Amino acid sequence: MTPPFRLPNAAAASAAVALSMLACSVFDPDDSSDEPNFPATAQGVVAFTNVHVVPMDAERVLQNQTVVVRDDRIAALGPASEIDIPTDATVIDADGRYLMPGLADMHVHVSWFAELLLYVAHGVTTVRNMWGSPGYITLREDLESGERFGPKMYTAGPGIDGDPPFWPGTELVVDVGRADEVVAAHQAAGYDFIKLYTHLSLGVYDALVASAQARGIPYVGHIPNAVSVERALEVRQGSVEHFTQYQTRLGPGGSPVNSWSSSNMDLASMRALARSVRDAGVWSTPTLVAHTKFFSAAEEAAFLRSPELRYLPRGLIDGWRELAFNVDRIARDLAVANRLKMINALSDAGARLLVGSDAGFTYVIAGVTIHEELGLFVQAGLTPYQALRGATHDAAEFLGEQDEFGTVAEGLRADVILLNGNPLADIANLKRRSGVMLRGSWFSQPELERRLEEQTAALESTIARSVTALGSDRVRSDH
Repeated sequence: MTPPFRLPNAAAASAAVALSMLACSVFDPDDSSDEPNFPATAQGVVAFTNVHVVPMDAERVLQNQTVVVRDDRIAALGPASEIDIPTDATVIDADGRYLMPGLADMHVHVSWFAELLLYVAHGVTTVRNMWGSPGYITLREDLESGERFGPKMYTAGPGIDGDPPFWPGTELVVDVGRADEVVAAHQAAGYDFIKLYTHLSLGVYDALVASAQARGIPYVGHIPNAVSVERALEVRQGSVEHFTQYQTRLGPGGSPVNSWSSSNMDLASMRALARSVRDAGVWSTPTLVAHTKFFSAAEEAAFLRSPELRYLPRGLIDGWRELAFNVDRIARDLAVANRLKMINALSDAGARLLVGSDAGFTYVIAGVTIHEELGLFVQAGLTPYQALRGATHDAAEFLGEQDEFGTVAEGLRADVILLNGNPLADIANLKRRSGVMLRGSWFSQPELERRLEEQTAALESTIARSVTALGSDRVRSDH
């Protein structure tokens, strides 16, 4: 088990508020009347019948299928007339509902145990945790074995940064000679990748990349301030988070601009950069939803009057406010609009996109905000299928796990969502969930809601004493 630690008060409050609010918003109330009498839970052998499958290997829907799950794998999939239903199977008659792969949130900060249920309740069955510590290795193993309930997790170690570090708890590297030692230590600890951060010098960045390449461990994260976009593309940084440093190429003719809220951003420069990113094979994780949560003072005040907050202790709300970023609304909206254009340019160029929410950051709630991020991808001009690829098939491809998850196909891990509507027709149908299957175990949406309610009640009692979280040291968002 992962040893608990106490979060800083503000971060603990932020996470607790997230859980309490989301326990009230799992269901679309308009869909409650047509919910079938599914079994609350099932495992072993499960058969989905009369189901339309959205496999996510192409933009298609397989009509009237039977999908048989045995243990944690999809054992059979095909037209109902061709698939025999095992006599020992628990049958879930989908009655024309849609079965698709579980979602992968490719940029999160798991801050405490209670978030794990939130992810699953919102259809997220895989997460890429972007800041870790030795305790996360234990958590990853506990999730894999089923000792803890939650999504499959891939994790970084602590972010690797220069002096001064952007956050406490960072792995500080200012000497080129230490780079290989640090990369070797992260690899030996069992982290899935190393995370590069904002204040690394160019020399240390290059040394870290060279070591990671030699040792075969992926390197992802921010493009440091001292590193050009061209250099990050040249060394093929695995993924660039939050579009860091992209703005330095987005003025007229590729000239730099000061910030994403600049009115001088140039669409032609965006398209040129997108082609360069595509040609380098570098992936981008926009995490745009996190930027929409940079409230102005007036917006934050309005949010704090939300009726859902009556369920929350005042101390938790105050803690969230301690971490909030108050910004100029006009500048924020312009930055969001520019980032939407960049998402569109990358997609049009054929550059690779990942869907990540930055959950764990202030006001970015585990589970729910990936749906907002997907909605923003569609707002940027992508089709629902194009948006969903970054949270299913393409996420698995990025991680080199195409044989494990990301599509609905025989032999893959049985991480799927049953929906009341076709997500390829309307991305909002992702919120109309009948249930989630995690590693072959089925949980109806009412059952997940019941578990959230129980967890919320237990949490309120826990908060009265202390708030605990996973790991042996603090975890903080990377903004």
